[in-house]
Amino acid sequence: MPTRSGKTVIASAIIAETGLRSLFIVNSDMLMTQTVAFFRKVLVSDDPPGGLPLVAQYGGGVNEVGWVTVASVQSITQHLKKKVVKDLL
Repeated sequence: MPTRSGKTVIASAIIAETGLRSLFIVNSDMLMTQTVAFFRKVLVSDDPPGGLPLVAQYGGGVNEVGWVTVASVQSITQHLKKKVVKDLL
């Protein structure tokens, strides 16, 4: 989908509907920050499964994993050999 066509909004609706653990990969720290903020605003759960935070960020100096993890492609490729990234993928 082209830029500004609603990919993040659509992804949040799919995640909310399915309730599946998700990895959302973005190509810049700016998009990661915006996406984390948006997901935290629209995705709500009193008790995410697995004791994980509902929305987490992996990249930009923050290496958290959540039920929904927003990651930069740079951080994913940089840490490919780490167990946490293998588990995300």
